[in-house]
This record gives sequence, structure tokens and C-alpha cells, in this order.
Amino acid sequence: MDRMLRVIARMVCGKDMTVALEATGFSSSSAFRYFVKRLKEMSAAYACSLTRRFSKASFAEDISTKMVLACDCIDSCHSDVKRMAFIIDDLAEGGFSIRCVVADKRYDAEYVHRNVHD
Repeated sequence: MDRMLRVIARMVCGKDMTVALEATGFSSSSAFRYFVKRLKEMSAAYACSLTRRFSKASFAEDISTKMVLACDCIDSCHSDVKRMAFIIDDLAEGGFSIRCVVADKRYDAEYVHRNVHD
């Protein structure tokens, strides 16, 4: 899937792209509140341990075309910032011509800056 995404992105996106890095979380379902209520009735510690897990997706996209260049999906136990290294490595493997990388302040760590620069 990654290779296919790279091929399509190279056809759609131009040279010297501006890339945005972003991550988002996905809640369980619409029945989530019902189960939380029932779990709290059983035990507060048990409910807390079960309800904190959810899925996360990290993306890199070309700002001008809105094309997703790389994606990484994980569970909620991992930090977004630490997973960005995998996204940046995917961009490097794809051989994209990137002029600028834009991200919000949660990615303002020195090792992220070094990884993007390298």
C-alpha cells in the first residue's frame, strides 16, 4: 500500500512541496458512553484502564494538492511525536522533493528537527 501511495503521490504532486505533519485520534464507537457508564458501576480503576485506549493516525500531506504522502496508524499508547520519525522516513524513502515541512508545536523537539533536516 505504501508503494502504491508513493507512485500516485509522485504523479499528482509537483516538485518542491510544502508538507504538513498532523496526527488525529479516533474514538471507539457511538456505544462508548454506554460501556463507560457500565464499567464505572463495576470498578473505577477497571473502567479507567479500559476506556483510555483508542486509535491514532499520523499523516504527512502535500499542502497544495491535499494528497496524503505517508500514513501511520497506531494505538493510543504511543506518542505522536515519536511516531513522526516513521512518517519522515517514509517521505525519505518515497524520494519526494520537499521544500518545507510544517507542523504544530507538539512536534517542536530537537530530534524531530534533526530527522526532518537529515
